[in-house]
Amino acid sequence: MGEKEEGKIVLPGDFICATEEYVAGEHTYKDAGGIYSSIFGMVKFDDKVHKIDVEPKVKAPPEIKPGVIVLGEIIVLKSSFVVVGIDRVKGYEDRQVKMEGTIHISNIQDSYISGIDKGFSVGDIVKAKVVSSEPIRLTTVDENLGVIKAFCPVCGIPMEKKGKMLECPKCKNKSPRKVSSDYRTGVF
Repeated sequence: MGEKEEGKIVLPGDFICATEEYVAGEHTYKDAGGIYSSIFGMVKFDDKVHKIDVEPKVKAPPEIKPGVIVLGEIIVLKSSFVVVGIDRVKGYEDRQVKMEGTIHISNIQDSYISGIDKGFSVGDIVKAKVVSSEPIRLTTVDENLGVIKAFCPVCGIPMEKKGKMLECPKCKNKSPRKVSSDYRTGVF
């Protein structure tokens, strides 16, 4: 890039300009007297502070790290943990992800729980927080975490929250769950 080309599309490793002209900003790096792009994006110059940035042209994949909130479906119940098929990551709601994480029985709620089936059932939609990312371990201890949608195992219609229990409005089947305070509100 000989002349300043605002808005030019660059690839990772593309030379943008000499370091005498500008300083490296976001998504750029300095090497051998030049500033290079570290991502696919569009060049942006800030003449006030003589800085150059590259604005991403594609969204980065969702990052699964401790503290991140995820949505998923309970796909497997074991005696001491459940497997969650993670479908969405908070902040990236428009992007579907396909990952799996686990919730250990000790990470379901603050108080004692006698069995996994007292917290979750296969098919439940849960909101959980990432505790560790490799492997992905989750928790539902916080009040706003837990089951956000569940279906009656007898007749298949959405269950209603009745305290810490879920009840089917049609057949009156009752089932204990670790229910989120956001149950059926649509809040992520």
